[in-house]
Amino acid sequence: MDTQAPPAARILLVDDDYMTLVMLAKGMRERGYVVDEAPNAEIALKLVESGPYDLGIFDISMPGMSGIELAAQIHQTRRLPVLFLSANTDEETVAKATAGNPVGYVVKPVNVPRLVPSIEAALASAKAMEKNRETCDQLNEALSKKRIISTAVGVLLAHTHAQRETANQALRKLARDNHRKIEDVAESIVNAAETLHLAEAPLRHS
Repeated sequence: MDTQAPPAARILLVDDDYMTLVMLAKGMRERGYVVDEAPNAEIALKLVESGPYDLGIFDISMPGMSGIELAAQIHQTRRLPVLFLSANTDEETVAKATAGNPVGYVVKPVNVPRLVPSIEAALASAKAMEKNRETCDQLNEALSKKRIISTAVGVLLAHTHAQRETANQALRKLARDNHRKIEDVAESIVNAAETLHLAEAPLRHS
């Protein structure tokens, strides 16, 4: 059976040092990565609009907007795992960089053979974090559905004085008969109850 190779990781490389930018980009492409280059943060932001990228590799110290500031601005609107490059190892720089939860930090000078293991580790870490986020989203969605169904059953109990299991069965039957998801029917019941409560309010105070 033929198996298709996974698509090459797409990487945004940002560095104001021209020689470093060209050298790293060339070596990364030779190793199979798809690389877009940017000599400054402004061009990087324009490239990000045409993304998505699997990883950003940003030099920290650049004129104008730093790599740390660039990562922070991107993270306001989208997720992009970032690996920082820096010649600085002072505590202040490292603290500022790690505050943005990067997937890696590589000290310059750096060459491609030394950078590739960090890229692979960063991509693996980013994939694991995305999987965790998806799992959390699924759990939150499941909990939300459970809450709305439980609330709808409570509404039915209050208005019919039936047993809980009877109310559950009635809710499931209503969903089946109308070919709708049970959580959608439950939401309709809860919304109707809230509307009725609002409509009754003036009558209670008249």
